[in-house]
Amino acid sequence: MRKAVFILASLLLLTTVHADVGPKPSAAFHVKLDGVDVQDEHFYAAMLGCDNITQEKLEEVKNYTRLSHPALWIEEYDDSKLCTWYPATFAWGGDCQNRRCDFTYFLPSQFRLAVYIPSINRTFITREATRENFNSRFDVELFSDGRTEIHETNMTNETMTSFILALVATVIVELIFSFAYIKWRKLQERILISVVIANLVSVTLLWIALPLFEELSFLLCCLPLIFAEVLVVLLESGVIYLLNRKRIKIADAFMMSLINNLATFLIWVLLLFVSLFALF
Repeated sequence: MRKAVFILASLLLLTTVHADVGPKPSAAFHVKLDGVDVQDEHFYAAMLGCDNITQEKLEEVKNYTRLSHPALWIEEYDDSKLCTWYPATFAWGGDCQNRRCDFTYFLPSQFRLAVYIPSINRTFITREATRENFNSRFDVELFSDGRTEIHETNMTNETMTSFILALVATVIVELIFSFAYIKWRKLQERILISVVIANLVSVTLLWIALPLFEELSFLLCCLPLIFAEVLVVLLESGVIYLLNRKRIKIADAFMMSLINNLATFLIWVLLLFVSLFALF
């Protein structure tokens, strides 16, 4: 009975773990007005998503959506897409300064950007744009006649930097907890080499697949994320075991992987609370 409860608890933990988290998706916007950088020291923006939503539900969303400025609450029905454009609830950010607006967390793949310029008391809304990269950067041109232009710029260097930082951070965390587990279980320290290899494989694959899982998450809620987390734990434990079959039992490999990914999750939660505190 105790063993069954332990296994069930482990499975429940897996559904909440955000393994090898790394940075959240981000989007940065460089905004110009009539050909020059926006002169306002502070201005405001919101990313709009399009969804088939009732007016009643829209009112509920309005009550818990945090906007950087009230002028950015926009409801616009799109006849061609048969959906309503409104501020994406979990696209955090929009307090813009020094000509730049930044967003992170759950960002819509297809979006429009609404920008409010206080000095002229006017809100601009761009055409629909698509995020092609996990970390995106856009140039936005606004014109006094109401025209707007938006296009994504190259983020290759920034994306590679984010990947390397995510990999290094994950490897450091998992090596620390793996070392503690190895000492506790009196296993060989050579196993740590396989922990590094397992992370090289899992972080790379997860990084490549993140945009897909992010897109599916909007359709299937948290199921794609849960599936990804389970795969990561199983993949890492499999690599660790296969490279150390004479040094470690499969149960130890699994528990080491589970503990490692729980550690990354808890650290992510801590960073998330710090970010929320700074945001509000």
